[in-house]
Amino acid sequence: MFSTATYYFNSDENGIGKAEIGLALKMTHVNNMGTVAFASVVIIPLQIINVLFVIPAKIFSNFTT
Repeated sequence: MFSTATYYFNSDENGIGKAEIGLALKMTHVNNMGTVAFASVVIIPLQIINVLFVIPAKIFSNFTT
């Protein structure tokens, strides 16, 4: 999203702008590392629930029908 926004705002009627991908990676991994870590903390319990409950339920539902 960040590189898309820089591409859009660097473009004008005279020419096409450049997407600043390096700056986008820096903003993501340096300035917003807490957000990335929080997302990891949220994903772990969801995957555990998926493995412990959802996948076995799908497997056992195929046996009963």
